[in-house]
Amino acid sequence: SATASPVITMNGEYAEICAGDVRMKFHLRKGILTSYIMKDRELFAEGPCFNAWRAPTDNDLAPLHEDGMIHTWKKFGLDNMQEKVMAVSVEEKEGKVLLTVESVHGKHSIYASYKTKMTYLIDGNGSMKITLHVVPLKENMHPPRIGIKMKLAKGYETLKWYGNGKHQTY
Repeated sequence: SATASPVITMNGEYAEICAGDVRMKFHLRKGILTSYIMKDRELFAEGPCFNAWRAPTDNDLAPLHEDGMIHTWKKFGLDNMQEKVMAVSVEEKEGKVLLTVESVHGKHSIYASYKTKMTYLIDGNGSMKITLHVVPLKENMHPPRIGIKMKLAKGYETLKWYGNGKHQTY
């Protein structure tokens, strides 16, 4: 049988999306997923967001520059980035919901280091495909990491990692 299309309800500063057993809530001004409930259980404590930081390794602390890469990263504010949401759109597209968030990120939002476009494509059963497009706005930044971070809700403290094998991964 065909899966029903997700239903969007605009509620003030929020877009609420119902799809199968899933209910989602996006804060439109902040451009972030604030709730993802599946079968009456909250999955996220903090929704997915752009991240350009990781804990430094020994190599990062080595004097590649005067005081190591970590000081360059901190100079660009990668350890404490602020986000300024520039635009958010919500639309129905081919039986799915497409939510797009365009932002700038940096030490202070007026000194942006990155421009991002994060899209959420949500189908009728609540599956969500997140795509992140990142444009660096500074030269020679050599970021430690580019990715997405989120926090899972309480009750998901124990996880099994099915990673890339027995070798080190960074």
